[in-house]
Amino acid sequence: NQAICERAFYVEETAAPTLVCPDTIQLICVNDIPGPAQLFGAIKNQLLGNCTAGFSSITILSDSGHPQNNSTHRTYTFKAKNHCGKVSPACSVTFKATGTCNQLCTASQGSWGDPNGTVGGMSTTQALQTLLAQHGPVTVGGGNHIVSAPDPACVQELLFGSGNIGFLPTGNFSCPLPASLANGDGSLNNQLAANAMALQLNIWYNQAFNNRNLGGQDLHQLPPCLVEFALLKDMAQNSTVNDLLYMTNQYLQGFVGNQTTDFPAMLNAALDNLNHFRVDCGLNAPCERPAHGRSQEIAVADIWGLQLVPNPATDVVTLTFESANATDMQIQVFDGRAVMLERNFQRASGLNSLEISLAKLPAGVYYISLKSLEGLKTLRLVKLRN
Repeated sequence: NQAICERAFYVEETAAPTLVCPDTIQLICVNDIPGPAQLFGAIKNQLLGNCTAGFSSITILSDSGHPQNNSTHRTYTFKAKNHCGKVSPACSVTFKATGTCNQLCTASQGSWGDPNGTVGGMSTTQALQTLLAQHGPVTVGGGNHIVSAPDPACVQELLFGSGNIGFLPTGNFSCPLPASLANGDGSLNNQLAANAMALQLNIWYNQAFNNRNLGGQDLHQLPPCLVEFALLKDMAQNSTVNDLLYMTNQYLQGFVGNQTTDFPAMLNAALDNLNHFRVDCGLNAPCERPAHGRSQEIAVADIWGLQLVPNPATDVVTLTFESANATDMQIQVFDGRAVMLERNFQRASGLNSLEISLAKLPAGVYYISLKSLEGLKTLRLVKLRN
């Protein structure tokens, strides 16, 4: 005869939870002091306790508020819940700004990929040499779906990237890219991955050369055209630039969740807008900026005052410009993967106005090219959901 006896053992953490937090955290710029929604992300790696798994969340008990009247301090008192299920005693941390606030600076992926590009008054090639030496290869995606660039020459080969906005294939890729990941000129054929790479470089640049925390910026505090409300709603409290980049890298790995079909287009538009937001360290209107490619654009002579109104748009956009003469032209609307609309027209001498229907296009970033025998001009357009 054989008898089977089973015993179950349950281990319960009975020790009182502990919490040790930094007394003071110094920053350069007062505008980089985190708000309540960003606090846990800013301090979680500096919290210590007796649960080896760390902390899962915090509850803010008091907040001195955003510094006013030349104040440079903000103090939070909070409790933290650890992964052992216990809530700690209260702890306080003070953020102190010690310097002046430089303007945030960004460069588009076209500038990062251009050997003659600039960011914040220095060449992107020079910036890349320093940033890649400090951080190692710039990488997008994750897990077993990675594209990385270890040196400036590789970054300049991969960018300006254009093409699809889908998942990265399985593998760890770098220069030279396989044909499945490359455009005809060797650049990255995934526009979303290219914009993610540029945003990572912009975050590193501001840390290294500008004493600013671009990654910690709250997306809710930036101009509303930068990130669609539907995307911010999905992000909930995880609403910093770093959170957006993390979400993008998760998507590039194939982690989709219950997202809508236009989710990758919204991601790509947000990243592209952020990369243009502080070009040349100025406060730009990225939703109205033209596209920046690899200096392939040849200006169309004899036309000026090109405008797309409204931009962003929903159903219809109007293209206006002035011309010194009349000639045949072609207009194309494309998204980096394919031409979505094409139309030939006769431009007139003087003021020209063309209405372009966007009703059949999904939300996302598009480019409108205006072609004639004289050359090519490209404008950038953001299509919003109705």
